[in-house]
Amino acid sequence: MDFYGTLFFHNSKENNKLQTLFGTPFQKCLEGTLMTITEDMLDGVSSIRPYAFFKCNSLENVEIPSSVQNIGNYAFYSCTGLENVTIPPGLININNYALSYCSSLENIELPTNLTYLGIHAFSNTALVNLEIPQGLEKIGISAFQFCQNLKKVVIADSVTQIGDSAFSMCLALESMTIYATTPPIVNYVAFSGTPRTLKIYVPSGSVDAYKIANGWRMLASQIEAIPNN
Repeated sequence: MDFYGTLFFHNSKENNKLQTLFGTPFQKCLEGTLMTITEDMLDGVSSIRPYAFFKCNSLENVEIPSSVQNIGNYAFYSCTGLENVTIPPGLININNYALSYCSSLENIELPTNLTYLGIHAFSNTALVNLEIPQGLEKIGISAFQFCQNLKKVVIADSVTQIGDSAFSMCLALESMTIYATTPPIVNYVAFSGTPRTLKIYVPSGSVDAYKIANGWRMLASQIEAIPNN
């Protein structure tokens, strides 16, 4: 079952039922009075489709139920008041611009089953700390671009590719810990506009490999072994 939001319902009986169930909340979204989406409001929905909550600026809290596996393109784009999003472990896809320009969003816990993180998925948000979970292989182009409050990033060893401009213009970035022993495929522009003081921590046996790898060699002076705790 897909959820299309205010403007994207199908005409099937199933979606007519959804339109009946969600008519009032989404009228509130249009009116600028919708502040919270609870799990029961989307219970049974497997996909939040594109533009479902596009520019719903009054929205502050979202609880996505365990039934949801997909967040569509622009689903929560520019929800500037959005402060809290609870994502279930079973969510698989966060698509292009899904939460881009959610400028009040400071924290997010990415799900353990995530397999796709799209272009500009969280760009221009207020994230401070970020952990890329085990299982994800590719970080999308500009996924965290212009996250100007972002300070610390931890990337699981499953990641094999970091998209262009993924972390560009993250002006407060202090440290990035990458657990992959083989340097992920990257273009140096992935980190353009980050501070020269940024420390990139990698497995001790891979420091030299990172320093000579394409895309990483421009950052060689910033690459160090992961500290022993």
